[in-house]
Amino acid sequence: MDWYYAEGGQRFGPFPDDTFQQMIFNGQVRPTTLVWHEGMTDWKEYQHVAGAEAGPDYSKHSACSQCGRVFPAEDMIHYQGSYVCAACKPLFFQRLHEAGAGAAFAYPQEMLNYAGFWIRVGAAIIDGIILAVVQALLKLVVGMVFGLGTSLIIDEYGGNSDSVALGAGMLGNLLDLAIGIFYATYFVGRHAATPGKMACGIKVVCADGSRVSYLRAFGRYWAKMLSGLTCGVGFIMAGFDSEKRALHDYICTTRVVYK
Repeated sequence: MDWYYAEGGQRFGPFPDDTFQQMIFNGQVRPTTLVWHEGMTDWKEYQHVAGAEAGPDYSKHSACSQCGRVFPAEDMIHYQGSYVCAACKPLFFQRLHEAGAGAAFAYPQEMLNYAGFWIRVGAAIIDGIILAVVQALLKLVVGMVFGLGTSLIIDEYGGNSDSVALGAGMLGNLLDLAIGIFYATYFVGRHAATPGKMACGIKVVCADGSRVSYLRAFGRYWAKMLSGLTCGVGFIMAGFDSEKRALHDYICTTRVVYK
């Protein structure tokens, strides 16, 4: 028997019965998915035809509240009326832990392999070298253009060289800040890691292991300044925290883990 199913306004199939049953257990076809096979008068949700077909007994199955896939209820954990499959259980416990609601369970071993203090120091040194080189080169180019332009203005209209030097210094500081913000925001938001972290095989993720957004990466840049304003204590915290969190990780709910 060949099966078809519909999703997002599109029809898929045909699928042999054994392939279709595997798709059900993989979560590709769910109880509420519209299905059809030859002999049916109209499309129906699979849960309404499963009892008459060679499909699983949904009275003994449940959908995972995290991923939506269907599994035997006995193979899942039950929490406040919801079921969680084995694959989603570690991250589910992580979220409970973040919310302070995990005391009802024995907290499982973390799937995330947290990066320690010294590997993060190494990554920071690499990033510092890269930033110093890039900032120096850009400031050199901007300084040459700025100096040439201001010297022409002074020669033409006159002016105070001290004020020009002050303006050049302020421009340099703004350029350093802009480069630092772009460096941290772009690389963490796009690649989950700065070049230094990439070289050390570590990355920045959210508490549940998901990717960090550009906005969170931007906020994390400023939170790192707070870690520095504590005379470095905010950074040193990573060496003593059970999840290797620095102060800025606490503020932005991020983790640094091995890839």
